[in-house]
Amino acid sequence: MASLRRFLRRYVPRSARTWIAQGRRSLRDRRDGVDRLLTLPTDSSESGVGDFQPRIIVTQRIPPNAHSAGKIVNLRIAAEHISRAVILPDKIFSFWTSVGPPTEKNGFVLGRSIIDDVLSQEVGGGLCQISGLIYEVGLRAGMIIRERHPHTLDLYTEETRFTPLGLDATVAYGFKDVRLQNCLGQPVRFSFVIEDTSITAQLEAAEPLPAWDVVIDCRPSGDSKIVRVSRTGPDHKTTLISENRYALG
Repeated sequence: MASLRRFLRRYVPRSARTWIAQGRRSLRDRRDGVDRLLTLPTDSSESGVGDFQPRIIVTQRIPPNAHSAGKIVNLRIAAEHISRAVILPDKIFSFWTSVGPPTEKNGFVLGRSIIDDVLSQEVGGGLCQISGLIYEVGLRAGMIIRERHPHTLDLYTEETRFTPLGLDATVAYGFKDVRLQNCLGQPVRFSFVIEDTSITAQLEAAEPLPAWDVVIDCRPSGDSKIVRVSRTGPDHKTTLISENRYALG
Protein backbone atom coordinates (compact mmCIF):
# COMPACT_ATOMS: atom_id res chain seq x y z
CA MET A 1 0.00 0.00 0.00
CA ALA A 2 2.82 2.41 0.88
CA SER A 3 4.58 1.66 -2.42
CA LEU A 4 1.32 2.31 -4.30
CA ARG A 5 0.95 5.70 -2.59
CA ARG A 6 4.52 6.60 -3.53
CA PHE A 7 3.83 5.58 -7.14
CA LEU A 8 0.66 7.69 -7.29
CA ARG A 9 2.40 10.71 -5.77
CA ARG A 10 5.22 10.47 -8.30
CA TYR A 11 3.34 9.77 -11.52
CA VAL A 12 -0.29 10.89 -11.09
CA PRO A 13 -1.05 14.66 -11.10
CA ARG A 14 -2.23 16.01 -7.75
CA SER A 15 -5.49 17.24 -9.32
CA ALA A 16 -6.30 13.71 -10.49
CA ARG A 17 -5.40 12.19 -7.12
CA THR A 18 -7.62 14.76 -5.37
CA TRP A 19 -10.54 13.97 -7.69
CA ILE A 20 -10.15 10.24 -7.02
CA ALA A 21 -9.84 10.73 -3.26
CA GLN A 22 -12.87 13.01 -3.13
CA GLY A 23 -14.92 10.48 -5.08
CA ARG A 24 -13.93 7.65 -2.77
CA ARG A 25 -14.80 9.76 0.28
CA SER A 26 -18.22 10.64 -1.13
CA LEU A 27 -18.97 6.98 -1.81
CA ARG A 28 -17.85 6.02 1.68
CA ASP A 29 -20.01 8.75 3.25
CA ARG A 30 -23.07 7.51 1.36
CA ARG A 31 -22.35 3.90 2.27
CA ASP A 32 -22.02 4.73 5.98
CA GLY A 33 -24.94 7.19 6.04
CA VAL A 34 -22.63 10.05 7.02
CA ASP A 35 -23.79 12.18 4.07
CA ARG A 36 -27.20 12.58 5.77
CA LEU A 37 -25.54 13.96 8.92
CA LEU A 38 -23.13 16.45 7.38
CA THR A 39 -23.85 20.10 8.14
CA LEU A 40 -24.09 22.37 5.11
CA PRO A 41 -23.27 26.10 5.26
CA THR A 42 -26.42 28.17 5.64
CA ASP A 43 -27.44 31.64 6.70
CA SER A 44 -27.50 31.56 10.50
CA SER A 45 -30.22 34.22 10.55
CA GLU A 46 -32.51 31.82 8.69
CA SER A 47 -31.77 28.79 10.85
CA GLY A 48 -34.49 29.50 13.40
CA VAL A 49 -31.96 29.06 16.22
CA GLY A 50 -31.93 31.31 19.27
CA ASP A 51 -29.33 33.87 20.23
CA PHE A 52 -25.78 32.50 20.03
CA GLN A 53 -23.18 33.52 22.60
CA PRO A 54 -19.45 32.60 22.72
CA ARG A 55 -19.00 29.67 25.10
CA ILE A 56 -15.62 28.05 24.35
CA ILE A 57 -12.84 30.42 23.21
CA VAL A 58 -9.26 29.72 22.08
CA THR A 59 -6.79 32.29 20.72
CA GLN A 60 -3.53 31.67 18.87
CA ARG A 61 -0.97 34.05 17.46
CA ILE A 62 -0.26 34.23 13.73
CA PRO A 63 3.55 34.35 13.39
CA PRO A 64 4.80 36.90 10.86
CA ASN A 65 6.68 35.44 7.88
CA ALA A 66 7.00 35.86 4.12
CA HIS A 67 3.68 34.07 3.55
CA SER A 68 1.58 35.35 6.48
CA ALA A 69 -0.32 37.92 4.37
CA GLY A 70 -1.58 35.17 2.07
CA LYS A 71 -2.33 32.94 5.04
CA ILE A 72 -4.53 35.62 6.62
CA VAL A 73 -6.48 35.98 3.35
CA ASN A 74 -7.07 32.22 3.31
CA LEU A 75 -8.04 32.11 6.99
CA ARG A 76 -10.61 34.87 6.52
CA ILE A 77 -12.21 33.17 3.52
CA ALA A 78 -12.43 29.86 5.38
CA ALA A 79 -13.78 31.56 8.52
CA GLU A 80 -16.53 33.27 6.54
CA HIS A 81 -17.75 29.93 5.17
CA ILE A 82 -17.41 28.02 8.43
CA SER A 83 -19.32 30.61 10.47
CA ARG A 84 -22.40 30.06 8.28
CA ALA A 85 -22.71 26.44 9.41
CA VAL A 86 -25.15 25.91 12.27
CA ILE A 87 -24.44 22.43 13.65
CA LEU A 88 -27.66 20.92 14.93
CA PRO A 89 -27.67 18.18 17.60
CA ASP A 90 -26.24 14.86 16.32
CA LYS A 91 -25.11 16.48 13.05
CA ILE A 92 -21.49 16.38 11.87
CA PHE A 93 -19.35 19.41 11.06
CA SER A 94 -16.90 18.83 8.20
CA PHE A 95 -14.17 21.38 7.52
CA TRP A 96 -14.17 20.81 3.76
CA THR A 97 -17.95 20.54 3.44
CA SER A 98 -18.08 24.05 4.90
CA VAL A 99 -15.04 25.59 3.20
CA GLY A 100 -15.18 23.98 -0.24
CA PRO A 101 -12.22 23.54 -2.62
CA PRO A 102 -9.29 25.87 -1.79
CA THR A 103 -8.82 27.21 -5.31
CA GLU A 104 -7.98 30.57 -6.87
CA LYS A 105 -11.48 30.60 -8.34
CA ASN A 106 -12.83 30.57 -4.77
CA GLY A 107 -10.56 33.44 -3.74
CA PHE A 108 -7.74 31.53 -2.05
CA VAL A 109 -4.14 32.67 -2.54
CA LEU A 110 -0.65 31.29 -1.99
CA GLY A 111 0.27 30.53 1.61
CA ARG A 112 2.81 28.41 3.43
CA SER A 113 2.03 24.71 3.56
CA ILE A 114 3.65 21.37 4.31
CA ILE A 115 3.61 19.13 1.24
CA ASP A 116 5.05 15.61 1.53
CA ASP A 117 6.80 16.63 4.79
CA VAL A 118 8.47 19.63 3.12
CA LEU A 119 7.72 23.29 3.83
CA SER A 120 6.41 24.82 0.62
CA GLN A 121 3.62 27.09 -0.55
CA GLU A 122 0.36 26.41 -2.35
CA VAL A 123 -2.99 28.03 -2.98
CA GLY A 124 -4.96 27.76 0.25
CA GLY A 125 -1.83 27.36 2.36
CA GLY A 126 -2.08 28.11 6.07
CA LEU A 127 -5.55 26.63 6.62
CA CYS A 128 -4.18 24.06 9.05
CA GLN A 129 -4.13 26.72 11.75
CA ILE A 130 -7.88 27.24 11.61
CA SER A 131 -8.59 23.50 11.30
CA GLY A 132 -6.39 22.90 14.35
CA LEU A 133 -8.24 25.60 16.28
CA ILE A 134 -11.57 24.01 15.40
CA TYR A 135 -10.27 20.66 16.60
CA GLU A 136 -9.05 22.12 19.90
CA VAL A 137 -12.29 24.02 20.52
CA GLY A 138 -14.30 20.89 19.73
CA LEU A 139 -12.17 18.90 22.17
CA ARG A 140 -12.67 21.47 24.92
CA ALA A 141 -16.43 21.50 24.30
CA GLY A 142 -16.76 17.72 24.53
CA MET A 143 -17.74 17.15 20.90
CA ILE A 144 -17.24 13.73 19.34
CA ILE A 145 -14.13 13.57 17.17
CA ARG A 146 -15.09 11.80 13.95
CA GLU A 147 -11.92 12.60 11.99
CA ARG A 148 -8.62 14.32 12.70
CA HIS A 149 -5.13 13.87 11.25
CA PRO A 150 -1.92 15.00 12.99
CA HIS A 151 1.11 16.31 11.19
CA THR A 152 3.97 13.83 10.93
CA LEU A 153 6.76 16.35 11.58
CA ASP A 154 7.39 18.79 14.39
CA LEU A 155 8.95 21.74 12.58
CA TYR A 156 8.77 24.23 15.44
CA THR A 157 10.52 25.08 18.67
CA GLU A 158 8.58 26.01 21.80
CA GLU A 159 9.34 29.66 20.98
CA THR A 160 7.99 29.50 17.41
CA ARG A 161 5.08 27.11 18.01
CA PHE A 162 1.56 28.57 17.66
CA THR A 163 -0.52 25.38 17.82
CA PRO A 164 0.15 23.07 20.79
CA LEU A 165 1.76 19.84 19.63
CA GLY A 166 -0.94 17.18 19.81
CA LEU A 167 -3.76 19.64 19.12
CA ASP A 168 -2.81 20.16 15.48
CA ALA A 169 -5.13 18.96 12.73
CA THR A 170 -3.82 18.95 9.19
CA VAL A 171 -6.28 19.15 6.28
CA ALA A 172 -5.85 18.34 2.59
CA TYR A 173 -8.83 18.66 0.27
CA GLY A 174 -10.12 15.23 -0.70
CA PHE A 175 -7.68 13.42 1.56
CA LYS A 176 -7.77 14.71 5.14
CA ASP A 177 -10.66 16.43 6.92
CA VAL A 178 -11.63 17.58 10.40
CA ARG A 179 -15.03 16.25 11.42
CA LEU A 180 -16.78 16.84 14.75
CA GLN A 181 -20.19 15.55 15.82
CA ASN A 182 -22.48 17.68 17.94
CA CYS A 183 -23.40 15.66 21.05
CA LEU A 184 -24.03 18.79 23.13
CA GLY A 185 -27.83 18.75 23.07
CA GLN A 186 -28.20 22.14 21.39
CA PRO A 187 -27.23 23.85 18.12
CA VAL A 188 -23.73 25.31 18.00
CA ARG A 189 -21.71 27.41 15.59
CA PHE A 190 -18.05 28.35 15.12
CA SER A 191 -17.10 32.00 14.79
CA PHE A 192 -13.74 33.73 14.43
CA VAL A 193 -11.93 36.99 15.06
CA ILE A 194 -8.89 37.33 12.79
CA GLU A 195 -6.32 40.07 13.33
CA ASP A 196 -2.98 40.59 11.60
CA THR A 197 -1.16 38.78 14.39
CA SER A 198 -3.79 36.52 16.00
CA ILE A 199 -6.83 34.36 15.38
CA THR A 200 -9.56 33.56 17.90
CA ALA A 201 -11.97 30.67 17.48
CA GLN A 202 -15.23 30.58 19.40
CA LEU A 203 -17.87 27.89 19.75
CA GLU A 204 -21.18 29.68 20.17
CA ALA A 205 -24.40 28.35 21.65
CA ALA A 206 -27.61 29.72 23.14
CA GLU A 207 -27.07 27.95 26.47
CA PRO A 208 -23.85 27.62 28.52
CA LEU A 209 -21.46 24.79 27.65
CA PRO A 210 -19.21 23.16 30.27
CA ALA A 211 -15.55 23.27 29.29
CA TRP A 212 -13.64 19.98 29.25
CA ASP A 213 -10.09 19.81 30.58
CA VAL A 214 -7.49 18.84 27.96
CA VAL A 215 -4.09 17.49 29.03
CA ILE A 216 -1.07 17.05 26.73
CA ASP A 217 1.72 14.64 27.65
CA CYS A 218 4.77 15.04 25.37
CA ARG A 219 7.76 12.71 25.74
CA PRO A 220 10.95 12.38 23.66
CA SER A 221 11.51 9.07 21.88
CA GLY A 222 14.76 8.89 19.96
CA ASP A 223 14.55 11.24 16.96
CA SER A 224 10.85 11.91 17.53
CA LYS A 225 8.27 12.87 20.14
CA ILE A 226 5.30 10.87 21.36
CA VAL A 227 2.35 13.04 22.32
CA ARG A 228 -0.67 11.74 24.22
CA VAL A 229 -3.78 13.91 24.54
CA SER A 230 -6.55 13.14 27.02
CA ARG A 231 -9.57 15.04 28.23
CA THR A 232 -11.71 15.03 31.33
CA GLY A 233 -15.39 15.92 31.27
CA PRO A 234 -17.85 17.26 33.84
CA ASP A 235 -18.34 13.67 35.08
CA HIS A 236 -14.59 13.62 35.98
CA LYS A 237 -13.95 10.67 33.64
CA THR A 238 -10.71 10.90 31.66
CA THR A 239 -10.46 9.55 28.11
CA LEU A 240 -7.39 9.15 25.92
CA ILE A 241 -8.11 11.04 22.71
CA SER A 242 -4.95 10.50 20.68
CA GLU A 243 -1.40 9.21 20.75
CA ASN A 244 0.80 10.48 17.92
CA ARG A 245 4.45 10.28 16.98
CA TYR A 246 6.08 13.38 15.50
CA ALA A 247 9.46 13.16 13.79
CA LEU A 248 11.77 16.04 14.64
CA GLY A 249 12.02 18.42 11.67
